Formats: sequence, C-alpha cells, structure tokens
Amino acid sequence: MPYESYFMIDVPSMLKRLESDTQPQWGSMTAYEMLDHLRKGVDICVLQLPSEIITPQEMLPKYKDFLMSDKPFRPGSAKPPVFDEVAALEGDLEMLKVNLMKSLVNMMVHFEKYPDHRAEHAYFGELNTQEWLQMHYKHIQHHFTQFGLT
Repeated sequence: MPYESYFMIDVPSMLKRLESDTQPQWGSMTAYEMLDHLRKGVDICVLQLPSEIITPQEMLPKYKDFLMSDKPFRPGSAKPPVFDEVAALEGDLEMLKVNLMKSLVNMMVHFEKYPDHRAEHAYFGELNTQEWLQMHYKHIQHHFTQFGLT
C-alpha cells in the first residue's frame, strides 16, 4: 500500500466531497465529529499517549493479523478509551479538514524522522510505523465509507 500517496493525495480529494450536512450511513457522528475523531487518532499515535491494552495478550497476534489484512473495520466498532483524553478542536468544517491534514503530514514527517517509532494501541498492542500507517489507512477508510466518501 502506498500510504504517502493515500494520505497526501487520496484523503484530500475525498475530503473535498465532505459537507457539513453530510449524513453518516451508520452511527451518530456528525461530519465535524468524524474529522476531529480521525485527527485525534493520528495525534495519539505520534504523541505516544499511553493506552491500556484491552485485548488479551494471547489474542494480540490474531488482532494484528486482522489489522494488517484488507478486511475493513465493522460499523459500530468501539473507539479506544484514550480518545476521550485528547481535547476536541472547535471550528468550521474546513478548519477541521485542515487540522486533520496537518496531523497526517506531521505523522508522515515524524515517521520519516523516527522510523523505529512504536506506540501502543488499545486493541492491537504495540505497533511499529508500518502497522500504524495501516491502522490509520483502515481507520480513515472506515469513516470515509461511513460518510459515503470512498
């Protein structure tokens, strides 16, 4: 998967189709909440915020296999509790789009500077940069599908 192309070309292209009144195909998030939720996920990994690993140790290999597969997240998947520890950003939809892109650019620069970066994910355990890139790809695809952008 060419992640840089996805994050820097595909994501902005899909974001152009998101309007403030775009309704989700499932769930109760608004377009504003979805954008900030995605931004939080990217920031959590770069900042290496401590996250309690919820998945039992013996299940982590199976969860990581799923993460690295092409299988999508299911609608209604629970967010990790650490998301509630990151402050929400206020603003109009265009500002939230810009903030998400800034976070994605920051992540790509960070991973280039620190290729051995590792951080914990509540459901998948400790992830390296390639696993985090896959995680964010799947996460963005999940929510962009939710809002009919894919």
